[in-house]
Amino acid sequence: MSKAIDLYKEAAEEGDPSSMCVLGTYYMNGVQEGDNVLIEENEELANYYIGKAHQARVPQATYLLGVFNHHGFGMEVNKKQALEHYITAGSKGYIEGLYAAALLFNEGDPIAGIPKEEVGTL
Repeated sequence: MSKAIDLYKEAAEEGDPSSMCVLGTYYMNGVQEGDNVLIEENEELANYYIGKAHQARVPQATYLLGVFNHHGFGMEVNKKQALEHYITAGSKGYIEGLYAAALLFNEGDPIAGIPKEEVGTL
């Protein structure tokens, strides 16, 4: 696993967006191999790599930015922004984005000013 991480880091530094996304998820969750910590959780680096992958239009990264906004991972909670990221990711083929958007709508928060009673009418 250590070699794979090194290869992802190298590819990310060379500008590969998919590797940036993978590396961002590693920093989001941390990586362990047995008792050995290979990557510690780091919100700042997770946001950096996911943000770079999002700028390169990687749909999974756009979805993950939605997750970060939704739950306040390394940033303030912003459900409206989360919803936008989820819908964008879904429209680019990352189906989890549409699922997350549906769950967010179902929460009934005044996301983008839509009360729960009106969600079903959209």
